[in-house]
Amino acid sequence: MHEKKNTQRKPIIPESTIESEILWRLYKLGIFCWKNTSGGFFDGKRMRRQVNPFAIPGTSDILAIIKGLLIAIEVKSAKGKPTPEQIKFIDNVNKNGGIAFIARSWLEVETKLKELGLI
Repeated sequence: MHEKKNTQRKPIIPESTIESEILWRLYKLGIFCWKNTSGGFFDGKRMRRQVNPFAIPGTSDILAIIKGLLIAIEVKSAKGKPTPEQIKFIDNVNKNGGIAFIARSWLEVETKLKELGLI
């Protein structure tokens, strides 16, 4: 007899779910944080998409300020890859005294912030 192989794959958690968990946990820790929405908006009156001309391409999904330090978290799913603009934004934040990184889970954020002595 042949054994059946388990071919079920573990479902990939959507980035929006990961973002929500990270934001909720930061909020519960009393950290000033927000979801950054820099992608523009749909103008129903004009029936077209409007883009903020002052928005920076690639801005991280979650921004926070902890102990006076800007924290930028780019959230990705297990298989998600950052765009060149997102990598550039992360590099710019890190070069200018902030802390920016990619996270695929709350555990990664918690570990990073603990390593830095921020929580």
